[in-house]
Amino acid sequence: MTKHEALSLLAMKRVLTTKLLAEARTMVTPGVTESLDITVRLQGQVKVGLAYDQRQPAKADPWTLLTVALSKLNGVTLESLTREAVALDHVDLLVKPLKKRAAEAIQAIKDSTNARCNGKLTGTVAGSVTKGFSTEAEKAA
Repeated sequence: MTKHEALSLLAMKRVLTTKLLAEARTMVTPGVTESLDITVRLQGQVKVGLAYDQRQPAKADPWTLLTVALSKLNGVTLESLTREAVALDHVDLLVKPLKKRAAEAIQAIKDSTNARCNGKLTGTVAGSVTKGFSTEAEKAA
């Protein structure tokens, strides 16, 4: 891929929003083969920002912590623990400090979710399409 082709694709990405693509999808008749011969003209500017590191807490899985904790227990202890948890009808003084420790452990998992992200794509691009296509229905008429 050339730099010119890469810039062209990035410019198209700026024009083709999810909402616009969803609207276009509703305008096409399912099951009809469309023949295309179009010219797309894009004008504007695009800029790719610098890559950056970002914490991605949505990737943190608190179930991992619970899975590891439960794996340390034998069957009888796990059943007893489950019965106690079901019987709890309020948060007492014993549970509050444990919740704080659990929250700290979950935060440690979240803190480990740093990932390198591509820089943001910004710019203003306008586009137009020159018609040059037909549908099977248009061909039959």
